Amino acid sequence: MNEKKQGKPQRYDTGTRSNLIYLPFVGILVILYIIYLIIATPSNTDLIPILAGTGIQDFLILLVLIPIISFILVLFIPFISFGFYKLYTLIFRNSREYYLDMNIQLDKWTSRDTIKRAFHPGLMICALAQFIVTATGINIWFIGVSDIAIIFAMFNASFIVFPIVVILYVPLWLLFDSGVMSKTNPDYLGRKRTPETVETIEKYFSSKWKGFGGLAFIINFISMIIQAILLTVSPLVAIFLFFVPFIGISLLIPVQTIYEKILPFLTKQEHKYTKLHASRLTLVSVDECPACNSKMWK
Repeated sequence: MNEKKQGKPQRYDTGTRSNLIYLPFVGILVILYIIYLIIATPSNTDLIPILAGTGIQDFLILLVLIPIISFILVLFIPFISFGFYKLYTLIFRNSREYYLDMNIQLDKWTSRDTIKRAFHPGLMICALAQFIVTATGINIWFIGVSDIAIIFAMFNASFIVFPIVVILYVPLWLLFDSGVMSKTNPDYLGRKRTPETVETIEKYFSSKWKGFGGLAFIINFISMIIQAILLTVSPLVAIFLFFVPFIGISLLIPVQTIYEKILPFLTKQEHKYTKLHASRLTLVSVDECPACNSKMWK
């Protein structure tokens, strides 16, 4: 309640403040790399064929490269998010009214919430990675002969896919976090006799992504298990299969951490582009908006 009176959202204070958020990302990649060393090293395979150097050098490059790519992607999120907003207004045209509801920012946000949010896009990364590996051939993504080829091919393809998934999901997070809402237009309601609907614009798009990503991952994961059984892989490789869903999630942790750290700036940009502070339904003015008055990157 004190946070609300002061006009400073708890979300800006609690969002991934703890450095523990980095542990899942680093921990999962370290586990994957240790298994890689045990299984792939005897066959003289490289961790990532498109990167020059040894497997250890590839691993160190990834730990530096992924946060840099994540930061660049997050900076472009407000533009993409505004594109989703405009697409939504085109779909529903005059049947909806749009406004800002800032109450979501008054809630606390923990590291657990961050990891939970990464679940569905993480599955989407794995699903799309296996799809492009199947479509293009394993040899493009994995050098050498090994019964773990399909898994490490997916591992490499995930780094190509994850920017695409970021573009699909993170702009929708910003629409939700910045409080962009839609409501059935009263005049339209009278003509069509449909019930009043109030929803976040994020929900309209994310429900479609979640359905596709979840179903595609389940199909692909079952396919990988069947392949492992047919190839009679070693027990260690079979255990490694269960780490596959976490590849995508671990890639998203740096994106989310950066996103939460600069959320006031991102929200301010979203409000600037949508101009919804002027909506008759919006209760928070520009002068009272905690995001628009944030000192971050004015």
